[in-house]
Amino acid sequence: MPRPSRTRRGEHTGQARTLHHTQEWHPPGLRIVRAAEQTEVSHLSGLLTVRTPKQRALFGRTGSVDVTVELPAGSRAELTGAWAQVYGEGRLGEVRVQTSAGDVRLDSTGPLHVRASSGSVTVERVEGTAEITTSTGSVRVGTVSGPAVLGNSHGTTTVGAALGDLRVRGANGDIQVERAEGSVTAVTAHGSVRIDEVVRGSARLETSHGSVEVGVREGTAVWVDAHSHAGQVVNALESSEGPDEAEDTVELRARTRFGTIQLRRARA
Repeated sequence: MPRPSRTRRGEHTGQARTLHHTQEWHPPGLRIVRAAEQTEVSHLSGLLTVRTPKQRALFGRTGSVDVTVELPAGSRAELTGAWAQVYGEGRLGEVRVQTSAGDVRLDSTGPLHVRASSGSVTVERVEGTAEITTSTGSVRVGTVSGPAVLGNSHGTTTVGAALGDLRVRGANGDIQVERAEGSVTAVTAHGSVRIDEVVRGSARLETSHGSVEVGVREGTAVWVDAHSHAGQVVNALESSEGPDEAEDTVELRARTRFGTIQLRRARA
């Protein structure tokens, strides 16, 4: 199989620069691919474009290309590739990535759009909206300030802090959110769902095979609708007649067919 190309994008305060080199593997009797020589770089009207050659080898491996792009902070970046590892250092603006295979790791971005068929996605901070989908691999988001939609067919999804509304859908894998300050929907077929702290809005948490655990922030009033078809519902939330006018409220709906549901106050 061909080796993936690895693309690195970094922060730079001056003009954009592009550096690239190749790492070639030389199988006996096969044509050597001069990947670096076939890489095209152009810069026009503030748009820097880097095109690496498509991999067409039927047997063995072809050369891979490491591309390093140094950009001014806040620059917009877009990458499309079949086999690509994407690393972003520093603060970028809007980022769009579409790959068939390869991991994506970013420090800080503006609005983020990632679609990967196979590969893990990790981003420390998103300023704005986030749309991330992968078919196979983990998804980890540190903090997202705007609405976020995450999809993961096979793998774990983890969010540190969701400051806007959050929707997470999975098929096989756990979902974990440390803090949700807006409404949250977390649904998976096979895996556990855990929200350490919900603050306000609505929370819809569902799984077919797995446990559901949720903590509600102290001082937030909560309306609960929880049911487990074959398991326990452990409710450690105190009952009250209704919320005070100044209190935040959460409408909580939790479902599992096979597993335990645990409801509690968020730990300080």
